[in-house]
Amino acid sequence: MVRLADQVSSYWINFATAGDPNGKGPTWAPYDAATEPYLDLGDAVQVRNHLLKAQLDFLEQAQQRRQPSQ
Repeated sequence: MVRLADQVSSYWINFATAGDPNGKGPTWAPYDAATEPYLDLGDAVQVRNHLLKAQLDFLEQAQQRRQPSQ
């Protein structure tokens, strides 16, 4: 557990000092708004795209309808 905490801590330190969490360990790909990748930790770990996109789009449209015109 201590090893995991040290690794996560180093990601945060790298990110805070250089804007990039990469260092020793796995490489973190930059965020890509076109695909919005995320890990699906279901039966088999998979990289998928657009977590809940349809639901979030619906909520955003509902919020826009509720806002008064300016």
